[in-house]
Amino acid sequence: MLKNLTYKRKFYLLLTGLVIIYILAYNLSIKETIKLGKEKVKLKNKLSLLVNADEKIKLYEKEINNYEQNLNYGEEIEWEPEKYLIDIIGTYCNQSGLILNEFPGIHEQQRGKFSVYTYIFTIEGSFHELLELLYKVEDIKIPGTLVSAEFIKNFDKKLNKQRLFLTMYIQRVNEI
Repeated sequence: MLKNLTYKRKFYLLLTGLVIIYILAYNLSIKETIKLGKEKVKLKNKLSLLVNADEKIKLYEKEINNYEQNLNYGEEIEWEPEKYLIDIIGTYCNQSGLILNEFPGIHEQQRGKFSVYTYIFTIEGSFHELLELLYKVEDIKIPGTLVSAEFIKNFDKKLNKQRLFLTMYIQRVNEI
């Protein structure tokens, strides 16, 4: 039967047979070996994370105890939220080249059993930096809630240029 075939056809038959053998070998053995090798690597990574777990837990517990001692839990500390807000916003302004134009003080209103404190900050700078500050104020834990933000663009005739301002309104509610 193979004697009647030309060399070209014999070559194609041999090539087809090799492809079929390769597909069968891959599906029956190589595929599982690769899968087990990947699983082995994942398990080694998990094991390396667990090797020093007890030491890491003890280290984190010591750090927590140090923080608790530094925070003086149990002692009554007088906390001034406006100084905290000014410190956060002022530090960011210094780091990013923004100008804290205005902080008119605290507006306090009494409403029933509650006192509402409103802090208004006006900051000048580039849009990108002001937007990052706005995101930071929304993202971090601050005393109160950012209730409004307003971008204002003014033309300064003395400097002959556009200036961008961000006015942030932060409110804090306390029970009397």
